[in-house]
Amino acid sequence: MRDAQPPSGRPAAPGAIAAVPAPVRAAVRAQAVISTVAEALAEVAANALDAGASEVCIDLALAPDALGFRVQDNGTGVPPASMALLGQRFATSKALRLSSATGGGGGTGGSAAAGMPPAPCPLGYRGEALAAIREAAGALEVTSRAAGSFETLTITLQPGGRAAGPALAPEQRVRQGTVVAVRNLFATQPVRRKALLASGLQREAGRCRDVVLRMALLRPGVTFTLFDRGRRAFVLRLIKGRSELEGVSEFLGRPPQLVAALQPAPAAAFAVSGYAALPPYGQPGTNRQCIYVNGRWVKAAPVARLVDSVFQQCYKPNVRLLEGQGEELQAVRKASNKHAAFVLHISCSPSEYQLAHEAEGELVQFRSWEPLLAAVQRSLLAAWRLALSNSLLKQLEQLEGGGAGASAAQPGRLGAAAAGSSSLEGILSLDALSAAAFARLEPASLSREHLGQARALQQVDRKFVPIVCGSLLALVDQHAADERVQLERLRDLLLGADGQPRAVCSQALRAPLPLDLTDTEQQLLEAYQHKAEAWGWRWVAPVQHRGRGSGFGQRAAPVLTHVPLLWGATLSAADLKLYLHHLHDTCGAGGLPAGVVRVLNSKACRGAIMFGDALHQGQCQALLDKLAATQLCFSCAHGRPTTVPVVDLRLLQQAAGLAGLKARLQALVQ
Repeated sequence: MRDAQPPSGRPAAPGAIAAVPAPVRAAVRAQAVISTVAEALAEVAANALDAGASEVCIDLALAPDALGFRVQDNGTGVPPASMALLGQRFATSKALRLSSATGGGGGTGGSAAAGMPPAPCPLGYRGEALAAIREAAGALEVTSRAAGSFETLTITLQPGGRAAGPALAPEQRVRQGTVVAVRNLFATQPVRRKALLASGLQREAGRCRDVVLRMALLRPGVTFTLFDRGRRAFVLRLIKGRSELEGVSEFLGRPPQLVAALQPAPAAAFAVSGYAALPPYGQPGTNRQCIYVNGRWVKAAPVARLVDSVFQQCYKPNVRLLEGQGEELQAVRKASNKHAAFVLHISCSPSEYQLAHEAEGELVQFRSWEPLLAAVQRSLLAAWRLALSNSLLKQLEQLEGGGAGASAAQPGRLGAAAAGSSSLEGILSLDALSAAAFARLEPASLSREHLGQARALQQVDRKFVPIVCGSLLALVDQHAADERVQLERLRDLLLGADGQPRAVCSQALRAPLPLDLTDTEQQLLEAYQHKAEAWGWRWVAPVQHRGRGSGFGQRAAPVLTHVPLLWGATLSAADLKLYLHHLHDTCGAGGLPAGVVRVLNSKACRGAIMFGDALHQGQCQALLDKLAATQLCFSCAHGRPTTVPVVDLRLLQQAAGLAGLKARLQALVQ
């Protein structure tokens, strides 16, 4: 590019510096501000929201020969006196709020009870968006009716500063609002246009959808529609009045019950709110992570890394806890969901950070990251309290500053009044518990009522869960307890309310198997045919053959064609014979076949919590509540005890008092 000629008209001297011509400056700047259709759409939609629109309707037209879109809103519109300034660089309706917007937006806004605060204005503040779109597009048409005006005006902007209007629009709008139509985008930038076509128009349409969805997450009171003319279908339709939690849950890809709400700490410099999917329900990538600062979507890598770090610490323990839950657990592991899915909103003073515009979004830089990261960690740990390990619970105690907040974070901790002494730290070890048992301080009995009213303490040696109810201290075998819970869960899935099996699957044998039955067993098979078939056994009835020279028929052996299939395990012909004898011994009362009991016990054992699995107090309490709700809460599937009484704390206190009195008497005698 040659330098411009000096004002005198004489040729410029070699090496002389001259101003770049205005058309060249506009074209260069336009390429830096707008590089994709999604970025242009984001700028126009942001203008609609800044104008107070409650309805934003978008038509997307992406074709190889023409890239464009149309945005219609019902905002306050453009005043007639300002129409001529549209498309000029650094001309903006947010000039009066520019001092606060350059820091990242207006005020912090109020915080909702269980979600994110409403997004403040303005989203745009640079005054460059329409100017950049004007230089990149073949035509930019703006039609608007301002609030309180009776006329609808239109103006058409073209590259190079050319404009037609403003003038009265051929079609007058009935209500206030603005329509922005962008036609033949990147017509003046063939290299950019070719790159977009090479990456795929469907991919660019997906980016446009993501842009609109990110805006809609914070604004449940605004209607957003996105119509793709290429597909001839709505790719996004969000009606105002929708639930914020449901919208965020759809974005995170998890049902609302698996999404936790983050609450900001009171009187904090950084108010962190939003939603995050509970561990281990994450995503394989980072495309379900959104961070907003004062209503503006930004890129904040340190915050994302912190949330991912906490999520990965919670991932493995919670996956182990979900073992035995079948398809749900398989879905968690199948996607290798090692990244958190979250939507965070950070409200703070605009003076705390600065923004830098990039092609992929706004990059934020805070004056100091430490207090922000501490606020994010505190809100996140408090929201994920039930999924945290013991080490993370201790971190939460430290962030909350101890005291009442720490006690509320660990409801299973035993206080001095319940223990009858100032502390139980000395007996929450295997050696101390064993010593108390050998000292014959155990309670006389342990009932179901004790389990129903008990509270869980911290896990011991990753094997046992101490529980306390009044003055009773007992020890729960975490594997045996969860095995009982899993066994009764599987039984409930298998049996109906009447104790009869539900629809049991049958698996066809590759080769039918003749049943080697005695005459008595064949009679039992005929007598209890309906019971055996209810469990999934199928066979071909025997055919009578007449013996040579005899009037009596010979009984042929039945042929087994199908066997029961329970959770991937099949039963055999031997299991059928055992079931027939069991029915005979019980006069048809029956019960579960021995083969079914074997499969249930095996599945319950393999799907239960194992020794060595770390559990935090919330998980220990949940396991205790499930155990108390079972029918046979004191034995596992194989008959081992689930719970053992260890010590009566009142007797322990009395023994400690007597020991102290004895020591004092000995001191007096000496």
